[in-house]
Amino acid sequence: MVHLCLISTAITLMVPKKQYGRANGMMSLVESRPGVFAPLLAGALLPLIRLTGIMLIDVVTFVLAIGALLVVHIPQPPVTEEGRQGQGNLLREAAYGFQYIFKRPSLLGLQLVFLDGNLMAGLGFVVMAPMILSSNQAIWQAKVAPDVQGRVFTARGLIAWITQPISPLIAGPLADLVLEPAMRQGGGLTGTFGRLVGTGPGAGMALWLMLTGILGALVGLGSYAFPVVRNAEDILPDHQAAPAAE
Repeated sequence: MVHLCLISTAITLMVPKKQYGRANGMMSLVESRPGVFAPLLAGALLPLIRLTGIMLIDVVTFVLAIGALLVVHIPQPPVTEEGRQGQGNLLREAAYGFQYIFKRPSLLGLQLVFLDGNLMAGLGFVVMAPMILSSNQAIWQAKVAPDVQGRVFTARGLIAWITQPISPLIAGPLADLVLEPAMRQGGGLTGTFGRLVGTGPGAGMALWLMLTGILGALVGLGSYAFPVVRNAEDILPDHQAAPAAE
């Protein structure tokens, strides 16, 4: 969390305001892509270079990252009157961030919206994960023979999470180049969707969120139309019932 805050501050100092959205989108891509490809690459390299080689790569990449920070110049922000008011001991400076937000109703309102969204999502995910894992993970464990589960589950994880690096490549340009211009005053989509999500900055992204939510719901409901998915537990034999290789 701390390093993300520092990165956000550095973006503010190094990038023009009109490029904030694009820079943050690129950061999202950078943060998500290693989580997908790094385990796959590590698994492929482990038999070749062993754990020692994996650790050596980790150290080398860490040194390269530190070296990049030493080369890149990050300008220091000018000291404002508000900054002077927040100076002091650690407790005072930590409390200043909360005071700054609470004194500004607009910022507080925005943060409360995200607080409520995170709370509702968290409450849902608490029960959704066990529910899905019990109609999903148990099926995979019962249908896939134990001696190939490692390979099958690795491929399964890659297929499931390959969307992380792909999604920003699709959503970013689509929102920036198509939907945002189309949802500005006089844009081509304002007549159809303007009453639903409004117009102006952010309306295109709001439209995209609405459309992806609808499409996600349709995918979930549509999966029941395919018997191979709906009846997977009955169609696939348990691995205990599969004949052992002689």
